[in-house]
Amino acid sequence: ATEPQAPGPKTFTLSQPESGRLAFEAQGKKLGEEAYKLERLPTGEYKLSSQGFFSFNVLASDVKFEYTQETRLNADLRPLSFALDFHGPLGLGNRSTKVQIEGEQALISSGSDKPREIQVPKERFLLLGMFSSYVLATKMVTGSDPMRLTAFIAAGFEGPQDQAQEDNTSALTVPLEFVKLAPVRIRDKATGKEREVEQYLLRLGDPDQMDPRSDGSQGPQILASNGEFLGLIGTSEDASRGDFRVYRMDLFPQGFEILSAK
Repeated sequence: ATEPQAPGPKTFTLSQPESGRLAFEAQGKKLGEEAYKLERLPTGEYKLSSQGFFSFNVLASDVKFEYTQETRLNADLRPLSFALDFHGPLGLGNRSTKVQIEGEQALISSGSDKPREIQVPKERFLLLGMFSSYVLATKMVTGSDPMRLTAFIAAGFEGPQDQAQEDNTSALTVPLEFVKLAPVRIRDKATGKEREVEQYLLRLGDPDQMDPRSDGSQGPQILASNGEFLGLIGTSEDASRGDFRVYRMDLFPQGFEILSAK
């Protein structure tokens, strides 16, 4: 078996800003959108910023929660800071989460909660917030071998069903394995055009502690083309509930369908 590689720095350069617009849906129903922009700053650092919304149906009415997110990273794509702000109708569900990273310590501030510190890896890690965060994952791939790194999951969304909870914000670090799978063909639903794209499997959790009876195939999958994020697919264990999907609506206005692996 191939030994997973360490998440060593990969030389990454961005000659011009990269932007896109994501749509996310569950069971074929659209839930929201997020527009993002990844750019290189004059200091040599990088900034990933986005604006998006979730739409819920409450008492036969559509309720929209908007958010903005910003992640700053050093030249090796190691996170330096993170900010996520949610805004609900009439102030309902408003929430702000900020993370400041110094060395191996991350200071997390969320709403009126007491700030807290957690330890983060000295080496590069993947900071996951809203869906545009996955744009950075494909920028870290250094080859075809499995890549292990740590995912720092930061979330600050407080939806209608969670208002009774005093603290609905979580921040934790978990092992993650990034595995390159065989290429797959997809078809644009709007134009019918087909193309072959890269496919990756994300395994959250320590691979060494996983159930040996599992084939390890379960987990969200990322699709990309030459390192550019195209979409994410998370399949429910209950097949009748369908997939959760994120896709580049600026490239696939009506989404895409997966045809087969190579």
